[in-house]
Amino acid sequence: MSDAPAAQPVPALAAQDPVPAAFGAGPGVAPPVVVQMAAPPAARGARHAAVSESMRGPATVPARASAASARAARRAAPPASADDTAPVIEAMRALRVQGDPVRARALLTGYLVRHPRGTLAEEALAMSIEAAKVHQDGDAPALARRYLRLYPAGHFQSLARQILDGGSVPAGN
Repeated sequence: MSDAPAAQPVPALAAQDPVPAAFGAGPGVAPPVVVQMAAPPAARGARHAAVSESMRGPATVPARASAASARAARRAAPPASADDTAPVIEAMRALRVQGDPVRARALLTGYLVRHPRGTLAEEALAMSIEAAKVHQDGDAPALARRYLRLYPAGHFQSLARQILDGGSVPAGN
């Protein structure tokens, strides 16, 4: 059924076998427990696929369709490690803990330039609005309009609308 080698039995430790000092064994300490798997997970998966194929017949997904769907999936969602979110976190610290909106804006702008559709792009833009307002930059309304254009039902739409209505930044945003 499977080309994977069968798992070899592992001899159990007998009570009289010496236990290496690395295990911290001493008088009255039990030897380590040895767990043996029936077959490696990959072999079980291959066996399942073989049984499944023998019951249904070979899969008939056209190569072109699967390649197209794979390309679409890659475009739809970047891998988790696609962007470095550290600048956004550091910008939050600069703005809210250190009271440095200029540094926060620099970090957020850099992140948005490198990752316009990044994992924290919405949050970075919202924090840019907040930093611009705190620093009394004139581009806070433009940033708010940009946010509402990109994220009309976004989590921070109230912040953006408040800026456009001439209000101040809510505390704790």
